[in-house]
Amino acid sequence: MFVIKADLTLDGDVRNVISQTIDKFGKINILINNAEIVRNGRLIDNSVLKTFDDVMKINLRAVVAITTSAAPHLIRTKGNIVNISSVGAERILRNDHIAYFISKAGLNHFTRACAMELGNRGVRVNTVSVGDVYRGRSRYNTCIHTYIDPEELVLYAASNKSKEITGSNLVNDCGNVVAHVNSR
Repeated sequence: MFVIKADLTLDGDVRNVISQTIDKFGKINILINNAEIVRNGRLIDNSVLKTFDDVMKINLRAVVAITTSAAPHLIRTKGNIVNISSVGAERILRNDHIAYFISKAGLNHFTRACAMELGNRGVRVNTVSVGDVYRGRSRYNTCIHTYIDPEELVLYAASNKSKEITGSNLVNDCGNVVAHVNSR
C-alpha cells in the first residue's frame, strides 16, 4: 500500500500527491476523487455560512485542484476519473446539510464539464452517486430491500467494462430515492 498524507485544501500538497504518485508508479491510469466532509448548517440560524467554505474547499475545490494536476498524466495514459458524489446532489435528504448537497451538485456538473473537455483526449470522467443505503441504517428503505457496496460501482466505472460511458452519473442507491418517494 502506498499512502501520501496531504491536506487537499493546499495546492502545494495537491501537486505533491500527484508528483509522488508519478515518482512511485510512473503514471496515473485512474483518479478517484473521494475526499469529502459533511457539516451541519441551516439558513434560519445563519449556520450554513459558517460551514459553507469548509465544505466547498474539500468537496469541490480540492477535486478541481487534483483533477487539474492529474489531467496531463491521465491524457497520456488515456485514463479515467471517477468522482464520488451523492444522491443528495439531486434530492435534498436533510435540511441541515445544505452546503454538502450544493457541493455534490457542483461536483456532478464539474464531472460533465471535465468529460466534455477531456473526452476528445481519450479520458473518461464519470460520477458515482451513492445513497445512504450502504451504511446499513436505511438499507431496508429501498425498492429491492438490499444494498450494494459502492465499491463495486466505482470499480465498474473505472474499468474497461464501461469504456463507452463518460459524463454520466452512475447511481448506487438500490432504489432508496424511489422508496422515499413512494413511502410518502
